[in-house]
Amino acid sequence: MIEAETEHGERVARCWRHEGALTPAALAERARWQLEGWLAGTRAGPIRVGVEPAEETAAGTTGGLIRLRLVPDEVVPASGRQLGFWGGDQAAADRAGRALARVQGMLGHESVATPVPRGGRTPEERVRWVSWGEPRPARPEDAEDGPGGEVPPWPGAVPAPAPARVFPAPLPAELLDGDGRPVTVTGRGEPSASPAALRCPRLPGGGGEVTAWAGPWPHDLRWWDPQARRRRVLWQVVAAGVPCLVAVEGSRAGVEAVWD
Repeated sequence: MIEAETEHGERVARCWRHEGALTPAALAERARWQLEGWLAGTRAGPIRVGVEPAEETAAGTTGGLIRLRLVPDEVVPASGRQLGFWGGDQAAADRAGRALARVQGMLGHESVATPVPRGGRTPEERVRWVSWGEPRPARPEDAEDGPGGEVPPWPGAVPAPAPARVFPAPLPAELLDGDGRPVTVTGRGEPSASPAALRCPRLPGGGGEVTAWAGPWPHDLRWWDPQARRRRVLWQVVAAGVPCLVAVEGSRAGVEAVWD
């Protein structure tokens, strides 16, 4: 953990985690980058101690530093690291790691993350984001013990291959039948008609005629919780030459991912 105190009594702190061994040079770099982030006025993640909320300003700190402390929060034995089987430029990997650590110092620990596979039905559910420097599992979180250690199949999961782009929020869209009416799905998973067109401003030409489709796959999420229950269906459609994953929930549709 790095802690700093200003001449005005402001104290900021952040706890760093690192998967490998921190050399003195790497530790000095992280401390410098963290101080630069605080003095530049970023507020992405510092823990303020002894400062009333009304005193916090966008400037981050209002005075010069008078004290700096590096406090070990947890020490674990070095168990080694598994490097790539096919070699690679370790110097380039080290430079990239230093650059990412610097971005974290300026924007916050959670601003840089890498994906870890896990089980799920949708592409979004199959990935968990781990902050850079946090321990990463050696295999998928839901992997089974035994030969292969693969993630068990999820009923109703979108079939492979996974889409290239998954949007943080579904893109507003319209999935229409041949008569221009929205395609709906009954509680039994039966569609009102086959999809004929997909309209979405973010697709080339705003979307277009559906030339191929598969589905629907009904999802009854958290059915045991009346407050959080969601019912929706997923379609795989090709419109405007772009394969899309479309979710229909209630009377609204949205493009969740694309294969491009």
